[in-house]
Amino acid sequence: MTVPVLRTSDLTLRPLGLTDASAITLAIANWDVSQWLSAVPYPYTIDDAEYFITQIAPKDTVWAIDDGTGLIGVIGVKPDLGYWLRGDLHGRGYMTQAAEAAIAWYFSQSDTDLHSGHFPDNVGSRAVLLKMGFTDTDLDRVLQASTGKKVPLQHMALSATAWRAKRFYLKTKRTVMRAFVPTDIARLSQIGSNPKVARMLMSVTLPWPQEKAQTWVSKALYAGKPGFRVGVYHHDGDLIGMIGLGPVQSNGAPSLMYFLDPRHWGQGIATEMADAFIVECYNRFGLNRIEAGYFIENPASGRLLEKLGFTTMFDTMGASAARADMAPERIMGRDRDA
Repeated sequence: MTVPVLRTSDLTLRPLGLTDASAITLAIANWDVSQWLSAVPYPYTIDDAEYFITQIAPKDTVWAIDDGTGLIGVIGVKPDLGYWLRGDLHGRGYMTQAAEAAIAWYFSQSDTDLHSGHFPDNVGSRAVLLKMGFTDTDLDRVLQASTGKKVPLQHMALSATAWRAKRFYLKTKRTVMRAFVPTDIARLSQIGSNPKVARMLMSVTLPWPQEKAQTWVSKALYAGKPGFRVGVYHHDGDLIGMIGLGPVQSNGAPSLMYFLDPRHWGQGIATEMADAFIVECYNRFGLNRIEAGYFIENPASGRLLEKLGFTTMFDTMGASAARADMAPERIMGRDRDA
C-alpha cells in the first residue's frame, strides 16, 4: 500500500524506495542493530534490502525514517509495530518521535489493538514502548533469523482507548485535531498575525511573532484535563487553525476557544471541528457545561455558537491583546444535553 508522509519536529516518515537499499544494508550490517531484530538475516546484504523494499514493505505499512540526510531507520505498524534506528543515532529521541507519529496514524485508521515486542535485554526498545503506553502480554520464544536460535520475546500491546486517553487526537471528515509540533509555529504565527483573526482573540498580539506563538503553545499543552490548545489540520496535513478548552472555572464550566485561517471561512469547517470537539470534551472530561465568548462585532462567530447549541448568558466588555481598547463581548453557554 502507499503510505502517507508523516512529519515530526526532526524527522520525515516517508515511503521506502530502492535508493534506500544501501543505507538499510549499511545500518543493519551493524550487529548493534541487527541483534535486536527477529526477522532479518545476518550478515545482511543489499539483495536482502532490495527484497524487503520491493516484496515485503509494499504488503505492510512501513516508512523510511529520514532526518533530512537520508534514511536512518525504518518503522512499520502493520501487522505489528516494528522499528530500528541506525546505531550512532540512539539516545536522541528520534525513535520516540517516529513511534508517536506512526502510532497516531495507525489509530486514526483503526480501533484495533496494536501489538509489538522486544527481546528482554533490549532496554531501549522497551523504554520506547512503555513511553507509548504499551503493556506486557506474554513471554514467548521465537526464531531469530540472524542466529538461527529460539530466543525469548516479550510481547506487548496498546489499545486505541489507552492511546487516546493520554493524547488529544480527534478526526472529523475534513480535519484532524492534535498537538502542535515545532514545525507548526511559523504557520501558527502567520495565521494569528492576520488582523481578522488576532482582533477576535484575547491573548494574541498584533503582530504575533513566532517567539510569542511558541510561548502561547507551551503554556497550554494537553495534560489529560481542560486547559489546553491543539492544532486543527486539514486532512492534507496543513495547519489551518486552533481549538482549545480553558481550565474549569469556579462555576464548573471551561471556555471554548478557536480560530481558523480566513481562507477556510464559510466552508462549514469551523462547525464541523467545534461540534466534534465539544462532544469529545463532554465525554472525555465528564463536563456538564461549556461556555464561550465572542466580540459582538464578529457576528459570524455568534452564529456559529448558536448553531452549536450555545445560548446567550450576558453581555460585557472584553479585552484583546490586539486591541487598544475594550470591546463589547457576548458570553454564551451550552449544557451537555443541548
